[in-house]
Amino acid sequence: MSDYEFNYSHYKKKLNKKNNNFSIIFLVIILLLGCCVYLKPLDLKNNKLYFIQAQEFQTYNDAKNLSQEVKKNGFAGYIYFDKNYHVLISFHTSKADAKTTLKNLKSKHKNISIFYLEKKGFLNEKNLNKTQIKAITNFKNKTEKISLELENYHSSFFNNSLDLKTLSIHIENIKNNFDKTHTKLIKSFDNNSKFNPAKKHANNMLKSLSNLCLNVNELTPSSAQYEIINFVINQHQFLSCF
Repeated sequence: MSDYEFNYSHYKKKLNKKNNNFSIIFLVIILLLGCCVYLKPLDLKNNKLYFIQAQEFQTYNDAKNLSQEVKKNGFAGYIYFDKNYHVLISFHTSKADAKTTLKNLKSKHKNISIFYLEKKGFLNEKNLNKTQIKAITNFKNKTEKISLELENYHSSFFNNSLDLKTLSIHIENIKNNFDKTHTKLIKSFDNNSKFNPAKKHANNMLKSLSNLCLNVNELTPSSAQYEIINFVINQHQFLSCF
């Protein structure tokens, strides 16, 4: 075999190897792009907070009357104002779970429907220092995690697979973990009255967890679900302040 033939053969092998490497890299890129396209809709599915509402009214008195009836039946009866007064029964982070609950309750409550709120992000960082930005970001991440935990407990409780005493123990662990994050957040605002609305919502969230921990014997299915919804609603309103 001549030197020319040998060198050409060697060159051809190297060329084929490069082509194979390029093909592998190209395939990996295609797979990654495919994953991104596939995962994007999944992210979009989780950008809402879902609630089952008993009904909505234009006046508070009408909402209050129904709320009292709903509470007697063991549900939250939480009144939330957004254009109209919405009487809320339960909370879900998944639309599928909300639909299942709606289907199960439809036979008893003809006017119930799904009400949702768009999740808020922390977008406005103007006039905030680095300490405040870090505290708000940590608070946001912590409370979103807690919302998921509360939904799981709420779902188990709603389906009668979790009793009030066990629920209270779980919530106490969540609250103890939440205290430090809440304290750092409030401390970062100091005495700046500009952030009073945000602090109010943060304090309401802590209060809801405290109410779920204390007076277990006085806790009812209605009041437990009410406080869980109150925590989620205030987390939503907290982020709306920025």
